Amino acid sequence: MPKETVVVHDHNKANYNEDYIFTNAECCVHLIRDLKKINEVKPREWIKNMIELLIETNNKRKEYINKSIYQFDYEIVDKVIKKYDKILKEAKEINKTDFNQYNSQDEKRIIERMEKYKNNYLLFIIRFDVPFSNNLSERSLRNSKTKMKVSGKFSNLKNAEYFARIKSYIETCKRNGINVHTAIVRLIEDNPYTLVEMNNIPEKRE
Repeated sequence: MPKETVVVHDHNKANYNEDYIFTNAECCVHLIRDLKKINEVKPREWIKNMIELLIETNNKRKEYINKSIYQFDYEIVDKVIKKYDKILKEAKEINKTDFNQYNSQDEKRIIERMEKYKNNYLLFIIRFDVPFSNNLSERSLRNSKTKMKVSGKFSNLKNAEYFARIKSYIETCKRNGINVHTAIVRLIEDNPYTLVEMNNIPEKRE
């Protein structure tokens, strides 16, 4: 993948490999789920505040995008980052003073992860082309995961490659507002849509 490619994932540490040149972004929806799980075991005010910060910031971003504004002002970005840091600082103090090996270890780990990968979690506030979550990708992969459960699966690697190519083409067309039937017809006619052509199609919003 080229350097400008951004891969949004649920803290897949294998992606933080020096052999890869793409940019990593952490899925904030998965982070919120992890925070809620910890909060169910040991309710914390800092968790509530962090979840609110992430959701409110994403909602504000949506408002900007709906107004065709694709970047936060520096003041907003700076305010979010400082609040993120403040919440984490409070979290570390609370975890340190109220720590036990059974309930607080998971809390400590997620605090350390959020601190170490802060730039990856907050990339969505810097770049509006980076999604808040990777749920869209997961939904796109659902058919492939279902296929793997079928008896015989893909039979062989070559069939899996064929499936992945066709699926990728169809999903990319759909994401660019292209009718699936039209896309398949053009593919059969050996005249598939190209990325250049898709980029020139007016953006469609739901």
